[in-house]
Order: sequence, then C-alpha cells, then structure tokens
Amino acid sequence: MKNGDKIEFAIVGMQEDSYKFNYDIDFSKLNQEELEFQIEQRINVSAEPENIIISMRVHLMNGAEEIAMQGVRAIFKVKPFNSFVNDMQEDDLKVSNPALIDTL
Repeated sequence: MKNGDKIEFAIVGMQEDSYKFNYDIDFSKLNQEELEFQIEQRINVSAEPENIIISMRVHLMNGAEEIAMQGVRAIFKVKPFNSFVNDMQEDDLKVSNPALIDTL
C-alpha cells in the first residue's frame, strides 16, 4: 500500500455471541481480593465477503473459578481489502497498516 492511499472501514454488525453465569457460586464466600477480569480477543478474516471479524470475551473470575463471561462479535468491512490484508494464515494476519487494527 502506498503512502496516501485511503482505507475505508465500517462496522456492519455487532452482536452478543456468548454469555455464561455461574448460578452455583456462593456470593457470601467470595474473596474480593481474588476477583479479577480476564480479557480474550480473536481476529478472523474472511476473504469473501472481505470482512474482518473481531471477537472479544470478558471473564469475571474469583481465583480459578469463573463467575461470569460476556462475549461480543463485531464484523467490519474494509475497502480496498486486498490492499489492506497482505497475508492470511490460520493463526496469523499481516496487514499494510497495523495501527488500523487497534482502532477496530
């Protein structure tokens, strides 16, 4: 991609794709010092129809025990796709402008 070329991107969809709540947990026995959030993210690319799909999940943990989990998936359309995505492997994505991924 040449300097000055334009990339357009737009969100075309966002939805909750997972939810889990541990109804068996005894909240009176929670140790507040062990409460923590864990964040998980995944980026997938679909050459047809030229989408970038970002999935993100937030886990509320009490030590090793999961209290709740919320996940969302966002689908972005990128134009021109082939100028932005240079290489797609199963677990690797190479793009012409990595800073753009941070804004998605």
